[in-house]
Amino acid sequence: MFGTITRVGDVVVRDIGPARPWARRLARYLMLREHRALSRLAATPNLDGIPRVISYGGRTLVRSWIEGAPMHVACPRDSAYFREALT
Repeated sequence: MFGTITRVGDVVVRDIGPARPWARRLARYLMLREHRALSRLAATPNLDGIPRVISYGGRTLVRSWIEGAPMHVACPRDSAYFREALT
C-alpha cells in the first residue's frame, strides 16, 4: 500500500514508488519523517543502536540494518529492561 521495504545485505531500502496512487503523498510524508528522525538521532552524541541514513532521494530511503526483534514480537516484560532503555 505504502511501497516496499526490503533488506539487502546490511541495509534496508524503503521505496515508495510502488505505493498506490492514492497513498503516495502519505507514503512520501512518512518516509520524510523517518529520514528526519533518524538524522536527528544520529546527531545525538553517545547514542548507539540507531540506524544510519545512507541515502535519501525523492522515492527511496536507504538506511543501515540493526539486528534485533521488533518490540511487538519481543514483548519484554521485565521492568529493568525499560529502566535501562531510559538511561
